[in-house]
Amino acid sequence: MSKWITAFSVVAIGLVFSSRALACNTSNGEVQKIDTDKSQLIMTSSDSGCCTESKSATTFALKKDTKILVNGKPAQLADLRAGDKVKIDYEKTDDVLSVSVTREG
Repeated sequence: MSKWITAFSVVAIGLVFSSRALACNTSNGEVQKIDTDKSQLIMTSSDSGCCTESKSATTFALKKDTKILVNGKPAQLADLRAGDKVKIDYEKTDDVLSVSVTREG
């Protein structure tokens, strides 16, 4: 009987982690505006699928520990520009974990 309880517990824990992994917590798009005073990034999403079907503007509030990378190198919010292609990983729009920018040139 205890084997079944252990097996059920393992499955339940796995489901909790997999459902979190399946949650839509990554957004791709283009920077529209940067507000360094408010530590905000406004982007137009190019995602289609789990969160949005059409392009929409989203405002993300960045924290001091948000990791920002431009072409793989550490950067600051002020280094970002309108038109940059971005990938944002977040828990909620006000809990951004990382911002990755791909910039041509």
